[in-house]
Amino acid sequence: MTASAFERKIDNYISLHSLVSPGEKVAVGLSGGADSVTLLLVLKKLGCSVTAVHVNHCLRGEESDGDEAFVRRLCGAQNIPLRVYSYDVRRMASETGTGIEEAGRLARHRAYLDATSRGGAAAVALAHHADDQAETFLFHAARGSSLKGLAGISPDQKIEVDAGDGSRRPVRLIRPLLCVTRSEIESYLKEIGQPFRTDSTNLSLDGARNRLRNDVMPYLKQHINAAAAAHFAQAAEDIARADSCLRAEAASKAEGLVQKSEGQWSVDDGIVKLPEILEDYILMEILAEACGSAKDLGRTQIRQLRELFRKKSGSRLDLPCGVTACRDYGCITLIPAADRNSMSAHAAAPCGVRKTDGKDAEASGASPQTDAEASGASPQTDAVRITGEGTYQWNGWRFSCRYTDRDALDPEKIKPEKYTKFLDYDKIKNSLVVRKRLRGDRITVRADGASKKLSDYFIDEKIPARERDDIPVLASGADVFWVVGLRISEDCRVTAGTERVLRISAEKL
Repeated sequence: MTASAFERKIDNYISLHSLVSPGEKVAVGLSGGADSVTLLLVLKKLGCSVTAVHVNHCLRGEESDGDEAFVRRLCGAQNIPLRVYSYDVRRMASETGTGIEEAGRLARHRAYLDATSRGGAAAVALAHHADDQAETFLFHAARGSSLKGLAGISPDQKIEVDAGDGSRRPVRLIRPLLCVTRSEIESYLKEIGQPFRTDSTNLSLDGARNRLRNDVMPYLKQHINAAAAAHFAQAAEDIARADSCLRAEAASKAEGLVQKSEGQWSVDDGIVKLPEILEDYILMEILAEACGSAKDLGRTQIRQLRELFRKKSGSRLDLPCGVTACRDYGCITLIPAADRNSMSAHAAAPCGVRKTDGKDAEASGASPQTDAEASGASPQTDAVRITGEGTYQWNGWRFSCRYTDRDALDPEKIKPEKYTKFLDYDKIKNSLVVRKRLRGDRITVRADGASKKLSDYFIDEKIPARERDDIPVLASGADVFWVVGLRISEDCRVTAGTERVLRISAEKL
């Protein structure tokens, strides 16, 4: 391939992926190696407005300094603006508790952010080529990656970079050389007579990447197919397109199957009717969102979630990052760690029961509250007795009670309302309390007096087991008169013979 044909190939790739717009300034990540030198010179030859960014990682002593000197000479000879950044990467790794490679990536990203924010570049061009793409493909395949991982390196990518002030800012990365191989790059530099630097660490067999580069890929090219690198790179590009298509289809299907409310995700059972690959995409997307990232997530967690759909209601699954999946009626609910902790704290916290109209409130089995107790300064009991008209609080709920005569009550106002009920007060023989469910609770469900266990009622109504203790009940002894937000007992329904009516409203605080 001639130099001009090589340049046209890259120009066509740039146009195909819309990597550079007319007039845009591009900062080239320039290490001094063959790949980055080629990228710089080709972009300039194609008429792009280029600057250069060089990062000295201070890891290879004189060799690192030699790279910097070479880059300075090259940019000076080509009349290309250059920004040089120097970072003590070894110290950064120690301070951040990360590896050298990760600290080096952080250093480069900081330099790229500066080149775009202060240097005015619209994007940073990096010199990854088809062999890098092939290595990434093989590396991810060997580690059991998903289609997203097999898609490899994107030609156009946006990353979020820590700005050092607590914020994160976007940086656009472009890779115009993914269409050419390393051998094509070296042939180009040889034809135009351009020298370059060689990083000695790239020749080492230490590390999986270097073994793929120096051992596996040469073997494949020599014994399987000389164009192996290009073919792997093309496969990665095909997979990227397939992945994009599947993601779009999964997002469309998820609209009717996934609901998010109060920081939790509910996934309808209908998801199991989808093709398994779309099911996997949807589950991975919401699990990654619940965890905050896709790190530590893989096929194992998705398989466990799929299996949870076949288990009975009340089953639970502990997932990475403290996320809990709960099998409910007709769905699975994902609860992030923060929500689960707050739920646990809520269940363990004092109920804060008090009457707020200035009158005494008698706690079930306890003495009347003092001012300190009413303010929440000391623990309360788990029930509050309704002693008359007024306002009461229990476990994050407010209850307002008012009496009225049946004759003064407009029958039209007795309508089905979720959180306001009218009860026949004369049929309630003992004192009322607001509390959580207890073993042995029953509710009358038919006018002929037929009743059922409250636990059975919850099952029939498909109330998730984890929510049942948080539902207030209005009860007298074991007789439940109102399951708040659901139904009242037939024993206390207002009839033509009712004389005194208790109007009670519930409000979640």
